[in-house]
Amino acid sequence: MYQYVCQLLMIAAPWLSLAEIQIQARDISTVTGNDAEKAKMLVTTGAIETGFKERYTRCDCEPRECDDGAAISVYQLHSYWWGVNSRESICSSNLLATRIAAQALSFLRSRAGAKEALRIYVGRNVSVSDPRIKARWELWEKLSSLTM
Repeated sequence: MYQYVCQLLMIAAPWLSLAEIQIQARDISTVTGNDAEKAKMLVTTGAIETGFKERYTRCDCEPRECDDGAAISVYQLHSYWWGVNSRESICSSNLLATRIAAQALSFLRSRAGAKEALRIYVGRNVSVSDPRIKARWELWEKLSSLTM
């Protein structure tokens, strides 16, 4: 799974250094086990939300970014997904952030399927014609050409 996730990241975020790819791939493959679809959902979400830029792993957002401070991590997690976890614990552990995002996406996937889960993650009332959704779905299709 680790090698597969590295390949997904190289396609979705080619600007990342090898070290950054390895860190993200380690965390994604750790939380997804053998679930390639879940790994693809995480890569798609992180690539589109923040480009997996390292500063977002520390929740370092500029003014007007991160939904005006309401979202954290490379996955732009809103507080309703955090459960018992604090902002501090999530911002100090990319693995924890990845685990929470995987749980959120898995929950949405169980109700609507993977591709639709990517739309709902942005917002339940976001239209399929919204450019944010189009970008996700285009990347999803591109990543779907890669087999494990």
